[in-house]
Amino acid sequence: MGLVFYLKPIVDMIYQLQILDVGLMLICIYCIFSSRYQPAYDKIDLIVFSLMLLFFFSFLRNLEGWSQFLKIESSFMLYFLGRYYQIDHEQVILCIRKGFIPVLVFTILSFITGWGFIEWGTVNTFRGFYYFKTDLALAMTQCFIVYAFCKHNTKIESAIPFLCLYFILIANARIYYMIIAFSLFLLFCYWYEQKTGKALRISSKFAIYSLIIGVIAIIAMISLNDVLGEEYLLLDDSDDLYSGENTQGRALAWAEIYDIFDEKSLLTKFIGIDLCSDISPTLDIDSHNNYLKILFSTGYIGSAIFIIFIAIVISFICKIKDREQFYITLSIFATYIIGGLSYITIESTQGTWLPMFIVGSVISANQHTKTLNVVPDCTYNGEE
Repeated sequence: MGLVFYLKPIVDMIYQLQILDVGLMLICIYCIFSSRYQPAYDKIDLIVFSLMLLFFFSFLRNLEGWSQFLKIESSFMLYFLGRYYQIDHEQVILCIRKGFIPVLVFTILSFITGWGFIEWGTVNTFRGFYYFKTDLALAMTQCFIVYAFCKHNTKIESAIPFLCLYFILIANARIYYMIIAFSLFLLFCYWYEQKTGKALRISSKFAIYSLIIGVIAIIAMISLNDVLGEEYLLLDDSDDLYSGENTQGRALAWAEIYDIFDEKSLLTKFIGIDLCSDISPTLDIDSHNNYLKILFSTGYIGSAIFIIFIAIVISFICKIKDREQFYITLSIFATYIIGGLSYITIESTQGTWLPMFIVGSVISANQHTKTLNVVPDCTYNGEE
């Protein structure tokens, strides 16, 4: 199983060879069916299974969406793989760290040689050997998280998070500036917790602090845009924050795709349309938003279930005792839910496999901890 998480970062970079992703998927399916561990049932399992069914029915309404269907269902498969495999958290993270080493080497080479740069509109942006700059930013964010929240880094490993931050900056992926701002906030909380022994709790106060961090990140992007000019894709303060310029055309696409959904019958709004017709007529691009995609594909029912899924996952993350695991899980899951604001996270195997596996394994680990904490009944017929 460690081999999958070692190879996954490398496979994501070699996006042209999709057969490698298929191979990893087949290995995961084999691991699920060959596992001897049988996890106890939890209500979130029904939530995930319901989402799988809703996306399956959405696929049946338009069979042209088979590619989206396989990617979406594979993410849920990784959740169940995490449920069926109680693998040591440190072992998984170690495999992921090792897997990012060759990715970093090739990314550095693509930077030095200039092969990794591409003209994105009027801006020369960095994508490494990935297809999109967003894919590069996601990889560097995942790499940053698994190295930054490690207490036992060597001197060379301690430099990796700074290298990742630089590559994210020149990738010009705005949503990842927001995610990194949140991850840095969590990194500060991790450091503060180690110094004081006061554990972070996800509460209304934490939500307020996170919102403040988001506002600060937006202000910083607007301010840096005035200083750096158009060299980086930041935020233009002369435009509305939600403008087509600041959202790179997404605002128009979101409005048009939502209008397509809104024109459907009430029944269709409840169950969704399909997996592949969420295309903007004007810009000819898909929804570029995870939550709009889920609404379009599975309707009000699927959207409500997905929100419940996120809420339950966060409640399980709150129960994690190991602090390094807590912060890594929360940061990785944040890439999934925050990244979904600007692109379809659920259709990205790069963006879903790692967080969904970790979520599944966290739930199984929590069940295992509960079992260990149960005091056995040593009485028989009322007598000791």
